[in-house]
Amino acid sequence: MRLSTHDASFVYGETANGPMHGVSLTLLDGAVSYDEIFAYYEPRVGKIPRLRQKLAFAPFNLAHPRWVDDPSFDLRNHLIGHRLAPNTTLAQAEAKALELAQGVLDRNRPLWRTFVLEGVEGRTLIASLTHHAFVDGATAVALSTVLTDPSPDPEPQEAAPAWSPEPAPSLLDRWIDAGSAFIEQGAENLRRMRQLPAAEPSRLARVVEALAQPVMQAPWNRSLVGPKRQLAYFTVSLEDIKRIRSAHGGTVNDVAVSTVME
Repeated sequence: MRLSTHDASFVYGETANGPMHGVSLTLLDGAVSYDEIFAYYEPRVGKIPRLRQKLAFAPFNLAHPRWVDDPSFDLRNHLIGHRLAPNTTLAQAEAKALELAQGVLDRNRPLWRTFVLEGVEGRTLIASLTHHAFVDGATAVALSTVLTDPSPDPEPQEAAPAWSPEPAPSLLDRWIDAGSAFIEQGAENLRRMRQLPAAEPSRLARVVEALAQPVMQAPWNRSLVGPKRQLAYFTVSLEDIKRIRSAHGGTVNDVAVSTVME
């Protein structure tokens, strides 16, 4: 499957100072070991083929990358344990999770990683990194329904069957595939340009101007935004949110987003 233009833009726009992966933190009650979480994930990973796929880039970027099976996939490269120092607080664990999440994901592997942080008394923290080319908000929710279980006693899963990845495309196949996609996309672009009204060339000029901007991360054009991130949050009762929704209309999500934007 080839990336859409929208999804590919997250790959092309990524820089060292602007990683394009999202980070979600899950807090578990109780001390759950890495080995337990690994045993939980292992039979479930195969239910989501994309978790074992990586990007295959077209020669000279003639077309957007495609998802292909990673023949060297190893769950231990993506589900990683981290033992925190003794007496680590939850706030310190969250800061460590964000530190682990810095930098770009390895494009030679599937674009996700999950860290299991052990050491906070009575808690276990899971930090999940997923690239925006890999998932969007809706897909992330779908992933969570497969990789998590709200039940305190989840049903046991059958052992994962042996995995046989699809053979990687040869260089010749990649050239043929990229060339065909390049021609098809060019024809589609011409068709769309012919449909633009007379005033629309200004939009094309803006696109050309944007593409002409320097992309190299040099000292004189480096962004003030860096790869380090900080986390700030507060908790609120779901019942309070529902009361606000009932009083003003909208949805629970509307109330949550409005609160965050404020």
